[in-house]
Amino acid sequence: TTAMNGLYYLIYQTSMGREVTFSEAWSQGKARLLRSIGISFLGTPLLLTQVLLLWMMTNQAPTSPLLWLLSVVMTLFLSSFFAFSFCAVMIDNVKVLRGAWISVLITVQNFFRTSVITGTVYVVGLLITGLTVAILSLGLFGIVPPFPLSFDYPTYQKVLAIPIVSWTNWVFNLVLFPLESVMLTFAYLQFTKEVPYLALFERQSTA
Repeated sequence: TTAMNGLYYLIYQTSMGREVTFSEAWSQGKARLLRSIGISFLGTPLLLTQVLLLWMMTNQAPTSPLLWLLSVVMTLFLSSFFAFSFCAVMIDNVKVLRGAWISVLITVQNFFRTSVITGTVYVVGLLITGLTVAILSLGLFGIVPPFPLSFDYPTYQKVLAIPIVSWTNWVFNLVLFPLESVMLTFAYLQFTKEVPYLALFERQSTA
């Protein structure tokens, strides 16, 4: 979490044309560590909802289009929620509750625009997984999935358990996460420029 905080701090300071050292970014991230933990705690109900959806897709209705849709929407929402919460903490130096609420407002009001970013990363991840499985199915590397392939979530879980697929996804996330963070940070700056969410939160708190 400290590294994640430092990343958002580094992105923001760099966008302002300021030079930031690794130690400074790490120090700033560490200073707001407890707030990030608080954000994660507040996001726990959302995470549990996602876990419930995945459990239902695994055990109850693995081919249900509605559950797939809800799971994708929740995944995109969670990505934006946590990114904007950390941005609020690291950029505007707000407290936990304020940061989480501002993040919810931004995500809900700009869900389509944020989904273009998070959805692109999500789709690219699925394409990379599918491409990896397709290559394995051809037996080019002497590795063939030991189960029949079908379009349902249990099969997707089994595919992700294949070491080479798991490794490919890990590398993908390692490379794409910083890029997604950059885009969401700039999105946060743009959204807060369009609408004064900090002032809106203050008015709602005192109403």
